[in-house]
This record gives sequence, structure tokens and C-alpha cells, in this order.
Amino acid sequence: AWIRWKQNDHADGYVIYFGKDPDKLYGSIMLYNQNDYFFTGMDRTDAYYFQIEAFNAAGIGERSKVVKVD
Repeated sequence: AWIRWKQNDHADGYVIYFGKDPDKLYGSIMLYNQNDYFFTGMDRTDAYYFQIEAFNAAGIGERSKVVKVD
């Protein structure tokens, strides 16, 4: 599944949090200089939940809303 988000002009990169429960996003992927990611680790029979946060040298931004992908 492709995951895309609006780019933050002040971000150096992003962390994508993911999991099969919206309250248990224990997996994470760190990306630099891109605002999309093709997530290949999905089991087709399960829903997945994702949340994104931006970061730069000054710190970490607020996380996005949790998004469900079936």
C-alpha cells in the first residue's frame, strides 16, 4: 500500500508508525527527503493503522491522526 502525506517544509525526515491496532503502533520506519512510502509488509487479511511525525534538528513534530488501511 502506498502511504503519502503533505510535506512539511521544515522537516528533515519523517517517522511512520504502524501496527494492527490503533493503540499499538509498535513498528516504525524512518525516512529522509520523501513524503511517500510503499509499505510491503501488510497481511492482506488484516487492517493496518498508520501515524506519521516529522522531525528536524530542532526536534520532533506532532503526530498525525491515525489512519486505517484495509
